[in-house]
Amino acid sequence: MNLPNKITIIRILFIPVFLLFLLAPIPFGEVSIRGEQIPIAHIIAVVHGDA
Repeated sequence: MNLPNKITIIRILFIPVFLLFLLAPIPFGEVSIRGEQIPIAHIIAVVHGDA
């Protein structure tokens, strides 16, 4: 198995982890961006989706 396939499999396996960050009310705190309170767990999930 070559490196691109390994990376793809790892990303597929991490999907449930980042869905947990996005959907579960995990109390990591919040960040104020442009006057809105955004949970840090949502930021973690969005950053992973952009990768």
